[in-house]
Amino acid sequence: NQFDEKRAFGASVSLYEKNPLTGVNAGEPVADVWGVVGRSNNGVLALADGVNWGEGARLAARCAVRGAIDHMNEHIETGNLGNTTEVFHELLASFHSAHSLILQEGGMLTTLCVAVVAPAVHCDSWVLCVCNVGDSLCFVYNRNYGVREVTMGSHDIDQMRDMRDAGGALGPVDGRNPQLHNLTCSMTFVEEGDIVFITSDGVSDNFDPVVGKFCVIKRAEAENKENSQLPPRDNRKLSVTTKDSPSREYARNRPCAASLPCVDAASRHELMLVRMRDIIANGLDPPKEVMRLSPRREPLFPRVTASLLSHRLIQFATHLSQRKAVREKIADMPGKLDHASVVAYTVGRRDSKRDVNSPVLNGINGHHQTNCDIVFITSDGVSDNFDPVVGKFCVIKRAEAENKENSQLPPRDNRKLSV
Repeated sequence: NQFDEKRAFGASVSLYEKNPLTGVNAGEPVADVWGVVGRSNNGVLALADGVNWGEGARLAARCAVRGAIDHMNEHIETGNLGNTTEVFHELLASFHSAHSLILQEGGMLTTLCVAVVAPAVHCDSWVLCVCNVGDSLCFVYNRNYGVREVTMGSHDIDQMRDMRDAGGALGPVDGRNPQLHNLTCSMTFVEEGDIVFITSDGVSDNFDPVVGKFCVIKRAEAENKENSQLPPRDNRKLSVTTKDSPSREYARNRPCAASLPCVDAASRHELMLVRMRDIIANGLDPPKEVMRLSPRREPLFPRVTASLLSHRLIQFATHLSQRKAVREKIADMPGKLDHASVVAYTVGRRDSKRDVNSPVLNGINGHHQTNCDIVFITSDGVSDNFDPVVGKFCVIKRAEAENKENSQLPPRDNRKLSV
């Protein structure tokens, strides 16, 4: 067995502040657990994010990853997987094994995301099959199109997501049964060299533009009913009367045009992926290059390894979540405090000379490919930090229905005060 960081890698870190006296991070122990297995023509990666804090949450995450990966390894090694239907059947069975092990060991609640990568038959494409419950999301990084999310079916990107709600979990939610409200099976095609990665919400939430505080949430018209009778802001004026002069009107200053942009739910999700793509491709300090005027024929984004991708995502989440010690300013700082984890796997074949005894997936084998993709899984501690709203570089766009109160307002310049 050999470990190649360029092809498979994972990392976890705590984003919580350290106690100034003990030097121990709040929220210990880290309840994010990941695992990855790479073979000659297939790979399995899993990530679990224990719900809340404590040893029980970490135990649940460990049991989930161990139970799921052991189940998938057993069926891959016996050669029982010949098509995607059988892969998904065993993925769902692996979730049952994970939940049973949690109950057996007395663990608490955890999210779980498991991905299987294998080549398709008689074509140059690879197949990515993902099963997830909770807010641990799976993404794919490609040098031509950037980052795309595979697990979009587990949450509605057209609705604002409540980051406090994981959406589902394994473990004894009601004493014995799990909560499978957003249990989702997803499949997509990837290319050799792509990176598949899974993040915890400690990563993905910190890529949210609202959390990062570079945009704000757009409010619906219904939330602005109190302003419906006001004239437009540009038309509001002050009428001032003095002893030596008749009444004079002074126009109010217009609001600053440098306010944060507003975003709706779909734009918020798209901005998160764009931000994630830029960090993966360039890091926190992108190199300065001379702009090319001629069209580029090479891929738009640079090639990265699984370890470099993981380090850059974790570095961004850590950098964004650093807080000032001043208590009053904590709410104004961008970022979300959480445990942040990423596990990544590079799609492609390994050297058969170094991995002679590695089992393969029967029936999904394909021919050798030349192009490349990387599959990666992050905990929500990573993916949520890429949300443009969490990152606070934009805000959520309000729907028109919430702005009915402003519908009758005259222009701002015509609003007057009679004094």
